[in-house]
Amino acid sequence: MTHVVVMSLSGAVGITVLFVVDMLDLFFLSLLGEESLAAAVGYAGTITFMTSSVGIGFSIAAGALAAKAIGQKRRDQACRFMTNVSVVTLAVCIVLTALVLAFIPQLLDLLGAYGRVHELAARYLYTQVNSRCRI
Repeated sequence: MTHVVVMSLSGAVGITVLFVVDMLDLFFLSLLGEESLAAAVGYAGTITFMTSSVGIGFSIAAGALAAKAIGQKRRDQACRFMTNVSVVTLAVCIVLTALVLAFIPQLLDLLGAYGRVHELAARYLYTQVNSRCRI
């Protein structure tokens, strides 16, 4: 049980830190006094949260499958699960990233962004995708 608690708390801390960083981004941008910047990061944050959630969901599935296999003393099956989930996660994330990248303006429209906020949010998202995709 200790291992489960430690793993769960580690995951919770990781997710919490992501939210805290987003909150600090918004806070410091709001200090600049330009509301459109803070709004743009808020809209962009919604889209990045949705895409991050997919990765988090896959990691939870991988952890659950591997933990069950390890608990059943089937280390080879756990390794296969992790390999398969990693490959599927990579494929899904590549497709999801391509779709988000292709439809950033439309996604921002759906969220209700318009004008300067729409423009800034799109630039922010393109910059994020560009910086994360570099090897």
